Amino acid sequence: MIRVFSWNILADSYARCDSYPYALKEHLKWQHRWPQIAEALSRLAEDAQRDGVGSIFVLQEVDKPDESVRLFRSLNLDVHFCKRTGSRK
Repeated sequence: MIRVFSWNILADSYARCDSYPYALKEHLKWQHRWPQIAEALSRLAEDAQRDGVGSIFVLQEVDKPDESVRLFRSLNLDVHFCKRTGSRK
């Protein structure tokens, strides 16, 4: 069995108050969001490992890949980073 997790972690350029008027400004900052994202991803990976199933994480809007790579490597997961190809339409 494999668990597949797909997350849009919201690139910094899109984390704006005018796009998310209900969110507190400090909650849109990467320094606030990343620790919570990392904790949730870590829990999901640990749950899958505990249950003896494989896991695939697919993250969208990753504009700071080094942090994601470090996190997944610290969880003993293989990491494959692919940049977006093609133009936006």
